[in-house]
Amino acid sequence: MGMHILNEGDEPTFRTIRGDKTLKSHIDVTVSTENMMDKIHSWSVDDFIGSDHGTIIFEVDLQKKVGQKCIRTTRKFNTKKADWDKFTTKLAELQIKFTINEDKVRKINNKSELEEIAKKYNDIIVEAAEETIPKLKRTELLTLPWWTGELEALKKKVTTMRRRIRCAAPVRRGYVIAEYLKEKQNYEEQAQKAKINSWKDFCGKQDRESLWEGIYRVIGRTKKRPEDIPLMVSGRQLGPEESARYLTDTFYPRTPRRKILPNTEISGEG
Repeated sequence: MGMHILNEGDEPTFRTIRGDKTLKSHIDVTVSTENMMDKIHSWSVDDFIGSDHGTIIFEVDLQKKVGQKCIRTTRKFNTKKADWDKFTTKLAELQIKFTINEDKVRKINNKSELEEIAKKYNDIIVEAAEETIPKLKRTELLTLPWWTGELEALKKKVTTMRRRIRCAAPVRRGYVIAEYLKEKQNYEEQAQKAKINSWKDFCGKQDRESLWEGIYRVIGRTKKRPEDIPLMVSGRQLGPEESARYLTDTFYPRTPRRKILPNTEISGEG
């Protein structure tokens, strides 16, 4: 039975900062069997959780309900509770800060410049919304005993700072990246401390059982991860190396080589 790739859109699953460059990749791949394809939907990548690899999120319909329409949405903000005056003011401030105006748009004369300013404009819209519009609340959330309001605030701050790297002027880019990496390290350290303290707290609250009985019970709930199944292409099972090569060729196709002829013509008058 063949395996099918479920990745959607062009959102990278891996993003990191090295030097003054932002590196992106689609290295993380979600695959499923043909029988499961129609039961999996709403595939997306979480923007930031403290790791260079984004969290891949999707929903699985275990039981198909008759007459129920599958709703796919990318809505992130609760626009019914938006303060549009604050949003407009914040957006105008960001437009001035990053010099995005009508005159600059009119001077665009190539595709790359148009894509760059469109991306910057999209980024400042998201940043303005992050600061002025409440987000939609998810009905089903994984509760973490170590997660706190302080960590949530740090996470939002780091996410905003990373987004500002995309809009930073070349002269300030190095400073913006350094500040982002410093804040990201602080967030990761605080999160790690919270996890360790939560685990210590759990180990110290054993009632009617020995210290290790509760810990072994928690560890015993985890199942051994099944061995990865190789990919199937045209009814043939691929080996590990062939699978890696197939995924590489699929997501990173080679650019055909073109022979560049030397320019032997001399322009201008002698």
